[in-house]
Amino acid sequence: MNITEFKKLAKELAVKHGLTKRDISITTPRWLVIKINAETWEQYKALKDDLEKLAGYKDNSDIMTDYFDYDVNVINKYNTKFSGLLITR
Repeated sequence: MNITEFKKLAKELAVKHGLTKRDISITTPRWLVIKINAETWEQYKALKDDLEKLAGYKDNSDIMTDYFDYDVNVINKYNTKFSGLLITR
């Protein structure tokens, strides 16, 4: 899915979880960066989990060998996938 479609669906997910569209901010440097303004930890955690599923996030890292490899199925404006996903509260 492309970034425009992802943003639209992400904001719809925020509304589904009792937040407003303004409570979620998505920026797109090299990584897909999402900031969630949730009042409760439960709201944040539920939305975070759904956003990871929506983005097709996979963590293929091996911390024991210092090998970090993240995968996201969202296409950026350069027609390539983002290098990773960061979701904060």
